[in-house]
Amino acid sequence: VFGAANAAHSLFYISTIALRFALPFFLIQALQLPATTSGLLLGLVEGVRGVISPFSGRLSDKVGSWVLVTLGMVIVTAGTIPMLLWTSDVSILGLLPLLIVVGVGMGLVVAPIQSTIMGAAPKSQLGTASAMVATTRQVGSSLGLAIAGTAFIQAKLVAESALTAQGMAAQTVAVESTMAGFQAVLWVAVGFVVLGVLVLVFRGRPPKTD
Repeated sequence: VFGAANAAHSLFYISTIALRFALPFFLIQALQLPATTSGLLLGLVEGVRGVISPFSGRLSDKVGSWVLVTLGMVIVTAGTIPMLLWTSDVSILGLLPLLIVVGVGMGLVVAPIQSTIMGAAPKSQLGTASAMVATTRQVGSSLGLAIAGTAFIQAKLVAESALTAQGMAAQTVAVESTMAGFQAVLWVAVGFVVLGVLVLVFRGRPPKTD
């Protein structure tokens, strides 16, 4: 359980950091929203997460942290996959529901998964377990940025080349290539959070007690 929870923790941060990396490019370059509006939309995700997290910590004491972590990752997946359908014409009202869903999912994961990691360690090694929480979070965040950055740039460059060869206007090329990069990162985010769910389901179930 300890190993699975740490692995899922890293996978969760790879996914969510990748998504948070790509969203500003989508909002500012593809949708051409003002920086202030984009910042408020991004802040909405973190705001919802901040509201949900205290309640998820208390709720995990009643229903079990493993259940909430798995549910939270499923909700993040459910909020991220429909983003693949976003176009450069999507309205702000069209963005809000999925951003809120992702924020709720993240809020359900953060506190309970830390509780899972700490609860799976022997009391004599709680210090080490606490260090692992920070380590897996940092490793996941670093990998998420590296993978998302690579996917975004590669997809954007390929799209730019293809669209330019078709004789499209520079503005259209900029918008559509950004969309291609954003969608590539979305696939990365979805892939890693689904992998995290699978790790929890097949490797992370707490042992049954009589």
